[in-house]
Amino acid sequence: MIRRALLLLTLVAALGCGGRAQRNEEGGGAAGGSAGAQAGSGGLADMARVPKNHRPASTLCPEQRAAVTPTPQNSGPCASDTCECRQDSDCTQGTNGRCGIPEPIAGVWCTYDGCASDDDCPNATPCHCRSSAASWEADYCATNSNCRIDADCGPGGYCSPSYCDLSYHCHSPADACTDDSDCTEPAGCNFDTTIQGFICALCGPPPV
Repeated sequence: MIRRALLLLTLVAALGCGGRAQRNEEGGGAAGGSAGAQAGSGGLADMARVPKNHRPASTLCPEQRAAVTPTPQNSGPCASDTCECRQDSDCTQGTNGRCGIPEPIAGVWCTYDGCASDDDCPNATPCHCRSSAASWEADYCATNSNCRIDADCGPGGYCSPSYCDLSYHCHSPADACTDDSDCTEPAGCNFDTTIQGFICALCGPPPV
């Protein structure tokens, strides 16, 4: 069940960020550690430039979550071992349960909000919120992060999301990119654990 939840969080985060499903979760050293590669050339990041996505302060997540519109994979027949639900009302084991996501996946599972603010997450982990109440994306504690807000990164620092491992990291002089726009699609700007900085990376599939 944990593996299923990680798969769903992986897909949800990718779809919630411009639909780059194949950049999602781990690049070769890119924060989750599977096969990724530098693709695109942002050059050495300009540290005076403010990243498009960063966390100036902690915020509360939207209380509401959009319904998931029934699609063929969760409205038709499916095997019991790959079909946990058929509609949102079947998902009652957590907060704001939703059935599946509107994208073909291996099975249909319930997803739930894992947090509503940073205070709900342990060990200084930030809570990644959906973009608005109109989104069906689940809120989750972004484990593997090294910052919650910009101030955690020192004076003039910035704490930005890395979608390859669903986490947040401080920018540093080791960065090869600052934003996704510095990279050639489908690569995105993601944190790499080898150089301890952001690089343009293609993210592989979630671990099995």
